[in-house]
Amino acid sequence: MTLANPVLSGTGWYDQALTETVLESLDFDAGAPWFCVNGGVQQVASEMANRLKRKPEFNRQVTAIKTAPDGTMGLRIKHNDPTRTESPPQTEHRDYFAVFNSTTLGAMQRMDLTEAGLRYGTKQAIRSLCYGAACKVAIKFKSAWWEYPPYNIKKGGLGKTDLPIRVCVYPSYNLDSPRDKSAVLLCSYTWSQDAQRLGSLISRSSPTAEEELYEVLMHNLALLHAKDPQDYKCVRDMLENSYDCHHAFDWYQDPHAQGAFAFFGPGQFSNMWPEIIRPNGWLYLIGEAASAHHAWIVGALESSVRAVFQMLQSLHWQDKDFPAYEKAMELLSKKNDDGLPFSPLPKEMPMRQRDESKKKETVDHPKAGKNLSYTAAEVALGFVESFVEKQEEEEKK
Repeated sequence: MTLANPVLSGTGWYDQALTETVLESLDFDAGAPWFCVNGGVQQVASEMANRLKRKPEFNRQVTAIKTAPDGTMGLRIKHNDPTRTESPPQTEHRDYFAVFNSTTLGAMQRMDLTEAGLRYGTKQAIRSLCYGAACKVAIKFKSAWWEYPPYNIKKGGLGKTDLPIRVCVYPSYNLDSPRDKSAVLLCSYTWSQDAQRLGSLISRSSPTAEEELYEVLMHNLALLHAKDPQDYKCVRDMLENSYDCHHAFDWYQDPHAQGAFAFFGPGQFSNMWPEIIRPNGWLYLIGEAASAHHAWIVGALESSVRAVFQMLQSLHWQDKDFPAYEKAMELLSKKNDDGLPFSPLPKEMPMRQRDESKKKETVDHPKAGKNLSYTAAEVALGFVESFVEKQEEEEKK
């Protein structure tokens, strides 16, 4: 494993769960087509927001989640409007029937969750589940010098090295742009320990106060592209003359992320992951960490499908003949051919409970003598555990 680390792009990558490596291989080696979103991946979220009847509210921070005795979910919300200067900032309380929390676990841990009704296992999972480190540094050059001889990198690609920058990504999205115009090079993309070390040179107000980072970037890029030591000074001078500006980002320095993506440690998939995909009453945890596809948009989407299905299944128990529930659950659980991105249920969601015979009938509603389906049993267990733990806490008081 130590010998393999230099080949990969993250020093210490194999310190995490073997499951992460297997899932990563499945994601990259599945043979599915890859797409580049014109305008950046933010366009996906923006287009989704445009289709909502009620638009997202910005500059609002949830600072507390509380479960009322009747099951209502209450949120304390702080207004972070940059145009207002109240001290302390304005806060408000809102009540909801159900809450889907899509923040990272690190950001969620900062909320006041003392009255959220979380199970003990969920609390430990929020605190303990590991997140990977990642940094990106992009440099805007006056021209795409890497497309000219002697480099001739004209169709994108990767340059890997054991230098601190580790991975240099040559763009493939602007192949038709004029070579003599300014261009951006992702000169460093690092993970794990490499990102932690490079991140120590990144300022929260990048690119200011990053003189040492600039020196590392220029030095490493010159070494990476010089064919022999005699070429170093010539390449270094070319880089500095072509340099326009740069921007660096460290996900662990972002208070809204506190980590780049879920990257579980040994045993965490089997012991803690189930605690964040099981509902806590009417509180559901969603996002890439609550899926089997860490660091991918599809993981966030699949976790949302799973949580909505769980909520509708709970409501379905109360009125199993309500057509709207039947239609929604069928849409979420059955494969369709119209290209919709939110079906069917994630493959890691089994239909039957463990060790249950495939010959036995399963039901979605509690019924004497019948076995509940996996999702129905999971939802029921979540409510029971939350109720029991809350009663135990009340008795201790």
